Amino acid sequence: MKKSKKTKMIAIIGGITLILVILTVASAPSGSPIHGIYKIFASPVSVIQNTFSSLGHKVKSGFTLLFNADSVNAELEELREANAALNDAAMKNEILQRENEELKGMLDFQEKYTEFNVVGAEIIAGDVSEMFHTFTINCGTSDGIEEGSFVVTAQGLAGVVHTAGPISSKVISIVDEQNKLIARTLEHNEMLRVTGTYDDEGGSYLRVDRILDNAEINVGDTLVTSNSGDIYPYGIKVGVITEIGVNEASGTRYAIAEPAVNLRTVGRVFVMTPKKNVNDILGSDT
Repeated sequence: MKKSKKTKMIAIIGGITLILVILTVASAPSGSPIHGIYKIFASPVSVIQNTFSSLGHKVKSGFTLLFNADSVNAELEELREANAALNDAAMKNEILQRENEELKGMLDFQEKYTEFNVVGAEIIAGDVSEMFHTFTINCGTSDGIEEGSFVVTAQGLAGVVHTAGPISSKVISIVDEQNKLIARTLEHNEMLRVTGTYDDEGGSYLRVDRILDNAEINVGDTLVTSNSGDIYPYGIKVGVITEIGVNEASGTRYAIAEPAVNLRTVGRVFVMTPKKNVNDILGSDT
């Protein structure tokens, strides 16, 4: 019993002594030998303290994330909705810009060709094959469309109405083999014939022939409509000459032209119908 009390007393005295030593060392001036001893003992303690502190922060963060999961999910959902709204707004803005450009194109045609009524139409079906290249629009006789009305986009001539029904019409495109028209070069006013055609790979383009021997035509020349066929007014862009060759059998020249309108990318067109008899309103093509 006495031994146990003695042991406790020694432990208490030893503890007090250790505390006094630590306080003495910790309060020693920086650079003194005693302070060096403090640094030796303090470094491991500091490492252990930092380790437990870092672990504590991680545990705290984990519990914070766990108990705030609903809040985090709600914020993520809000971000998703905001992103979807931005994408929707961007798409609507792009559609509005396209519609504005189409409207501007229609107004330009109305201002330039005052003898014609201009009606906007959507392409609702297409037929592309080795024999035909036609498409259907959602306007017909109830909208003032007639057979022979021609179809354009802001880029140029797209085709001519072949059959007009009450609410829809069939259009023969400019690259169809049935579609032939007289055109002129914008640069030198040379008169040429333009016919739709295609190659073995399914590509559609324009073939230009009836080129006079002394006619001046060059790659890069722009083809525009002539009123010689009593269908089109003068000046609507048809295409651009990309190649000039010579027919081996006849020795005459021909040309290949890229159409002004790429129908594969067009969804909306304008139909131009004369306000009165077309023979009475077509003027000079020069």
